[in-house]
Amino acid sequence: MPTASGAEMLAYLIESHEVRQGEVGAKTGLANSTISEILSGKRKMSVRHIEVLARFFKVEPAVFLDA
Repeated sequence: MPTASGAEMLAYLIESHEVRQGEVGAKTGLANSTISEILSGKRKMSVRHIEVLARFFKVEPAVFLDA
């Protein structure tokens, strides 16, 4: 079974929930640049990022942990 990185899971959740990156930023308090850097692989997710994104998408924080 293939595993997804935290960034890949974030991209999937953004697409499947039909939200825009800017909307995620506005509703989570994360800077759009931070979300962009995570998605492009330039930045790793912090514990805070994982917590707020998991709450926003209503998923377990573990889905963002790289295997």
